[in-house]
Amino acid sequence: MPILHDPLSWRLFKSTQCPPCCTIPTLDADAYEMYPKSRWVYNKLTIAELQNLKCGPHGTEPPFFPIFSKPIYNPGGMGADARVIISRDHYLRSFIAGHMWSEFLVGEHYSTDMAIVAGEPVWFSRTKGIAGPEQTWDYWEVNMPGDDRLRTSLTDFVKEHLSEYLGMVNIETIGEKIIEVHLRFSEQWPDLYGQWFLSSLVDLYQGKTWSGPLLLDDQAKRGFSVPLFDDEKYARQGTISDEIIRGIERALGVSSITMAYDPELPLEICARPPGGFRIAWVNGFDLDACFKARQMLQQHLRELSHGN
Repeated sequence: MPILHDPLSWRLFKSTQCPPCCTIPTLDADAYEMYPKSRWVYNKLTIAELQNLKCGPHGTEPPFFPIFSKPIYNPGGMGADARVIISRDHYLRSFIAGHMWSEFLVGEHYSTDMAIVAGEPVWFSRTKGIAGPEQTWDYWEVNMPGDDRLRTSLTDFVKEHLSEYLGMVNIETIGEKIIEVHLRFSEQWPDLYGQWFLSSLVDLYQGKTWSGPLLLDDQAKRGFSVPLFDDEKYARQGTISDEIIRGIERALGVSSITMAYDPELPLEICARPPGGFRIAWVNGFDLDACFKARQMLQQHLRELSHGN
């Protein structure tokens, strides 16, 4: 089987020769099915308990406020139904079956991709999230310099809890606390890692070895991934032609533009934060150019909307 990616992300993976015997997940739903022994990591309540965070399922009594509430399982991502709860009265009015509460963590938000061989991390890439309004993201800064303390804590977690695992892992942290673990890499920015990344990925999942850089590549070029969040009505405009997307890429020199929503699917199945619907994202190595490409794409979608 090929790399199991969202069909709309095909341009990020089209250059990869993946043999039929090699299966590489990029979506949590696929990874959950592929790794029955390890898929417990998708239980966010368990992840919090392993770190001795104050936490519990909805219906138990938090000892303080504010707290953070979210689904225990959320393979769809995008912070579905996550929220800050500021008081006991707010909590009592916010019960949702299958949700949990935990300490409200503060600190920088990182998404770390890791290549794992026999339970041993052999490569890291750290990405810093820059928040936008209402639980959206303004942009992600990819290939950040290493942090020895964070790398050590993530290595310890993998060695203790994923000792037999081979493949990619993505771990999200706030401060130095793990908030989510995914048995796949980030599908959003593989083109920012370097031309070597996809071939190394195939080698890893074929059970050969990790042929990419070892540990954290501090010499990697800094990249940026800039999402477009907007009103969901702009996602309904239909498929934007590849010609238009390539035109924006060429005009501003960005690496790639990926549409995040298939208009043939019902919007109701797509998780979204309160601040908007993620319609697309722009990858590149010049942050200002990525912002301009996002603005150009947004303007095009709004013009389509006004024309309908």
